[in-house]
This record gives sequence, structure tokens and C-alpha cells, in this order.
Amino acid sequence: MRTAFKGLLLAATLSLLSLPAFAQATIWVDDNTCPAPGDGSVGNPYCSIQDAYDAGAAPGDTIRVKPGTYRECVEAFGLTEDKPVDLVADDWLVNGNNTTTIIDGSLVSCSPISLVNVFGSDSRLEGFTIQNASGTGAVFAGGNVTITNNVIKDNVSTFGGGIYFYSAVCSYGNTTGNIVDNNITGNSAQFNGVEGGDAGGIYVLAVGRVQNLVPPVGDPLRCDLTGNSTVNITGNLIDNNDADGVFGAGLVAFTNTTPTQSATVTVSQNTITDNFFVNKTFGYGGGAWFTTYGYGTENIVVDNNTFASNVATADGGGLSAWIQTLEEAKHTIDVLDNSITGNTAVGNGGGVDAFVFVDDLFNSQLVDMNVSDNSVTGNTAAGDFGGGGGILASLFSERTRRENMLAMDFTVRGNRVTQNTARNSGGGISVLVSADADPDLDGGLVLDASARVDVESNRITGNFGQAGAGSLFSSVGGGMFIFSQAVGPATATTHVVLNTIAGNLADAGAGGIEIEEFSDRQVGGVDDGLNEIFVNSTIIANNDGFGAGGPPAGFAGVLQNGDGLRNLSFDVEFSDIAGNPDGAVEGSLPPPGALGFITADPMLDATAVPMECSPTIDGGDPAFDFDLEPVPRGDAINMGHTGGTATAQKSLADINGDGTVDGEDVLDLSTAFGTTSATQPRYLAGADFDGDANVDGDDLALLGADFGEECPQ
Repeated sequence: MRTAFKGLLLAATLSLLSLPAFAQATIWVDDNTCPAPGDGSVGNPYCSIQDAYDAGAAPGDTIRVKPGTYRECVEAFGLTEDKPVDLVADDWLVNGNNTTTIIDGSLVSCSPISLVNVFGSDSRLEGFTIQNASGTGAVFAGGNVTITNNVIKDNVSTFGGGIYFYSAVCSYGNTTGNIVDNNITGNSAQFNGVEGGDAGGIYVLAVGRVQNLVPPVGDPLRCDLTGNSTVNITGNLIDNNDADGVFGAGLVAFTNTTPTQSATVTVSQNTITDNFFVNKTFGYGGGAWFTTYGYGTENIVVDNNTFASNVATADGGGLSAWIQTLEEAKHTIDVLDNSITGNTAVGNGGGVDAFVFVDDLFNSQLVDMNVSDNSVTGNTAAGDFGGGGGILASLFSERTRRENMLAMDFTVRGNRVTQNTARNSGGGISVLVSADADPDLDGGLVLDASARVDVESNRITGNFGQAGAGSLFSSVGGGMFIFSQAVGPATATTHVVLNTIAGNLADAGAGGIEIEEFSDRQVGGVDDGLNEIFVNSTIIANNDGFGAGGPPAGFAGVLQNGDGLRNLSFDVEFSDIAGNPDGAVEGSLPPPGALGFITADPMLDATAVPMECSPTIDGGDPAFDFDLEPVPRGDAINMGHTGGTATAQKSLADINGDGTVDGEDVLDLSTAFGTTSATQPRYLAGADFDGDANVDGDDLALLGADFGEECPQ
């Protein structure tokens, strides 16, 4: 049945009631023996790979292929049985050469299947060059399959020009796909100009088990919908692939489960470069597009990859990561420790586009978007309305009660966001947070909606809000842009905590943080939306224009604009806003409160870390944990992105607080020396620099290291 459609293949694959003991034979293939059919022995190999699978291979065997060019369609699967095999190139096993054993599609027609098709409960495809598949793609895989150490190039398919991995095969129950150490270059996803053609390099659809509609209910061959899916994409080069569709020019990972299933995709240590869209105005995720969209437990981890020089014609030049929830699903996407450099989005999010949509969220759900510890450098949001040169973080919350937001976490944390450019707003980071109590605009079901995004511990430096020649607008928010929208009895909240926002440039408004907002009543209602911006323990220094700038002037706390009250709460605590030439805060914003707010030079070094005598040391919110800071650590967390971390600037060992470590401090420590907090009245907390409740030799050593140091008062 070599012309069976992929859909028929998936629907007809039968559930396994038991597995036989697998043989361990090696079946040999060498095209130099053609046209003799051979018998698969080392002395008389088969002429073709397909002959080896059909006539010679048993489950668990290895098909070992000698160097040559094999112009054939390979179907390593069974419709009525599970026959997993290892399909490997001999030259790879012997010499580590994966360029001499070639499966070539230039002179064969494999439609509607792919050039190489591998299914099985434990199959492997290794060491080949797979090329020139026209329209059907290079590799189609499902079940527990490992695809490793291949060169997959110059292939074309509707989805996944290089590899299409589909995990939902009834026969294999829980499935695991491993796509490891392949070079996937120059492939295309094309769909004749129709919306489609996604993932020129790799397309992964992780959906658990799909119900087989052929056997009747109760038939033992019918899927039970409880299978789970795990896919690992590790160590691949995904380079110079293109797509004419909407999602993921280089890579797509899509999870979609039933309530009883789970799917996990891990994308780690890959190099994803120079991928792009063709012939499409709206293409999301130039390097990759990741999305969860189902009813079960779905997790995507994007960890320690390089995304460089990719181009999206809409949002997410480097990558797009989207969570879209249904009913009581539990969805998580972690974008961690990646290098995201030199990517371009014609729309928004030059480096990263992180998007979450929640509708009627319940506490039994879990929604977690985490963009943390990435290096985001030199990316561009290039359109006239382009925002978020480095990172775009968008949260849309519809009819999700405030008490249910405990089930949701959207955090942008610990990233190094530098030298990015946005043509419209937010050279470094743009945040769009929207809470809507009445998304249907009918005054019917109205809930007190809530939405919150946390921007924590990021270094946001040297970014540009620059409109460029020919733009209709001036760009604002060189470091950061926040657009907050609350409609009806709704609250949209952004927390900006422990960040360093320094040395950013903008055409107008604020070079540090620009804030715009919209709020309105629900249809037929009386309650207004509230937009809350909290800035805490943050350094906003030496940016163009204002440190923080805002919407058109009204009066503190309430801005008047149009037919409803536009309510804005802007709260700054334990922060330093200094060195911004137009002032700390634009007059249209409510003035910062007095609680810990200063306007002193933070004394940042070349890496934006406060130096020893900076007034930001120990100046952060005393309610925050600072146990990880090096000793002496003072009595409060440091402001800025190193606050609360092991890289924080230590405090001066100055017991009496006069700005100088001298003999008076030695005398104070001597008086308290040998005491503990629990037993001795002479104990002096200020002399206990390491906070171990003992004034001892360790504290003396810390004082000695700082002796003679002076911070002018």
C-alpha cells in the first residue's frame, strides 16, 4: 500500500495487544549490486532499502545501508503490524560520514507520502543525506522514533520540509520522538500560496493518541485516548529554511491534547539561523513558532538554543511562543537561557514574541509563560507599528476573575536585553496587558476580569526607540513600553521589579519606560477599568527624555479621555530614577510616592552594575529576600537587576553608618566580638556582617577587607 495517504496510515495503524520478542539481525543494502535482488546478507545485500524492509527485516532488526545514491521512496512502517527497525548508514557507523549514503527524491514521485517514512515502537533513522523531495517532504515519522545525525537538505513539503513528526499513532501508546544532531538546511514549506506551508525545517505535532474511527466503540483495537507524547529536539542545525505559510519558518512545535493526555516538547541546544518567510505578509516566528492549544497537560521547554538572523514578516523574528487555553487545560511554555541575536520582525517582537490568551480561566487550570535568563541582543522590530525590539510580552485575559489569576503566571525575568531597536515603541521590551470583563460587548456575562505581567530582574540597556526615515510616528520607550488596557470591572497590572533600565534612547517621550493606557466601562455598565503600573526596586537611569513617561495629561490617578473614565495607577517604590535629561517622571503620570524613591546617581559601571558606593545598594524593598547577595549584604535588597542575586554588589562593612570603615567600626566590632544574638547582650546586629547570629572571625575578616574604604555621605 505504498500510495496510502498519511491520514489513512494513521487511522489504520492498529493497537498492539502484545509485542513479540524482537530479533537482532542485520540486513545489508548496497545499490552497487543492482539489479540483482540479493538476500540481505553481507555477501549478497539487497539492492534497495525498500526491499530490505519488505522482504528481509523483522521487528528489531537493523537495516545497514552501504554508500550510494538511493532514488526510492522508503516506507519503513506496517499497516497491520508494528515492525520497528534501525535504518542506518554504514559509512556513518564506520567513519562518521553522513554525506555518502544518499536518499534522493529528484527522480521519484512519492506523493502522497514522504521520501522517507519511519514508524515504530522503537525505530531509528541515522547517518543519511536525505534530499530533493519535491512536495512531500524528506522525513515523516511517528511512534517512538529517533532521527539522528542526518543531513536533510533541499526538500519541499506543505508542513515540515525537512522532518514532520506526528506522535498520535494508536499502536504505540505513549510515544517518544528524538530528533537529534541533524543538519536541516535549505528546506521549504510551500502550499501554493494558500494559507499553509509552515515549518521549512521541522514540524512537530505532539497530540497524544488520536482516536481510531474505524473500529467500533468497545473494539480492543480502538484507541483509548490516554496515551501521552514526548518529543526531544536536541543539537540540530536548522538553517536557511523558508516557509510561505503563517507559522514558524524554521521550526514548529504544536501541542494539542484531550483532557486525559499530556504532551511535552523540549527544544534544547539547537542552532536556528537564517530562516525566513516568503510570499506572506503575516508570518509568526522566523526561527520557530511554539504553541499549546488543547485540553490536557501541555509543556514546551525552549532551552539553551541559538536563534540568529531569522526574519518574521509579522511578530517574533527569533521565535514566537503562544499559549492558548481551552477549558481546564494546564499549559506551560518556558523560554530559558537562549541566545537570541540579530533577528528581525517586520511587526513586533524582534527577538521574542510571547503571547498568552486566557478565556474564563479557572483555578483548576495552570497557565505559565516564563521568558527567563535569555541574552537578547541586536534584534529589530522594523514595522511602522513595530514594538518590542527585544521582547514582546502580550497577555489577553477575558472574563477571568481576579481570584482565578492565581492559576496564571506570565513572567519576563533575568534577561539581558541590549542593543535592540523598535521603530515604534519599546526598543528593549514591550508589554501589552489587557483585561476585558465583557469581550462579547453585549452586557451579558460580565466578570471582574484581571490580567498581570511581571517584568523582573532584567538588564535593559542600550536599546533604541528610533522611528527611522519615512516613519509616520516618533518612537517612544527606548528601554520599555507598557500598554495597559482594562475594560469593564477589570484590572490590568504590570509589575516592573528589580530591573536596571539604563542608557536607552528614544525619539520622544520616555527613554526609560513609556506608559500608555486605555480603560472603559462595559456595555450598559457603570464600572470602569483600572490599569496598574508598579515600579519597585528598579533603577531607571541615564536614558533619553523622561525616566518614565505617560499618556496625555489629565490629573493624578485619573486620566480623562473620551466617553469614560480612564483610570491609571502608577506607583514607584524603593527605586532610583536619575540622570534622565527631561526629568524622572513626565507630568502626565501620577508622581511617585515617597516610599524609598530617590533621584540620585546610581553609579553604574560599564555592565550596568552599581558600584560600591551606589545609593541603590541596600535601597530596595526590605520585604524582598536578599539572602543570596554576597556578604556584607546590609539590611535590604539592592535595587536593579543584580539585587537578590549572587552577583549583587556587596555592602560596605560600615557598622556605625558614617560612610567610612575605620577605627570606630573596629571598636564596635571588638565590643560585640564573641557574642551571639540569642545569649549575649553585647551582640550588635550591625557587626554581624554575614548574618549568622555570631560576631566572630568571619565578620572581622569582612571588616578588614573593607578597612579604609569610604563612601562620601
